[in-house]
Amino acid sequence: MKQQQEISRMVELLKDTFNGTAWHGPSVMKVVKNIDTETAFKQVEPIHTIAELVAHMTAWRIFTIKRLLGQHEYDVMEKDNFPKFRLSDDATWTEIIARLEDSQDVLIETLYKHDDQKLLEKVENKAYNYYTLIHGIIQHDIYHTGQIILISKLAVRS
Repeated sequence: MKQQQEISRMVELLKDTFNGTAWHGPSVMKVVKNIDTETAFKQVEPIHTIAELVAHMTAWRIFTIKRLLGQHEYDVMEKDNFPKFRLSDDATWTEIIARLEDSQDVLIETLYKHDDQKLLEKVENKAYNYYTLIHGIIQHDIYHTGQIILISKLAVRS
């Protein structure tokens, strides 16, 4: 039987910060789902758009998933890190949000495929282990959620 006490705690943190009652303020999805399409794609120079930030968050979640699945050479391509979007319509914004939500589900499923020992393993070609990577994703989400809140306020004013 797998020992998953720490993984279970990390999953609870992922859930709380993503779509729950996070201690720090609104969750990722509470913020993102309240952003309209116009605001999501509005460029407030020199800052990334909200759509770019949400796609960036997804890209790093996918990185984490791929690495957990043993794809040790996988890295985030520059075009995926802060992608530019050809279209800035409702369908595109809906798809960006859906990809973020899907990445949450897949990340949790992938974590549960491992036991706590996996968290101590070094991520191939990186200076950190999986414990640090997973906590990093949580912190990354919180950081960018704060940015999204600020950008949305700036976008409304400009």
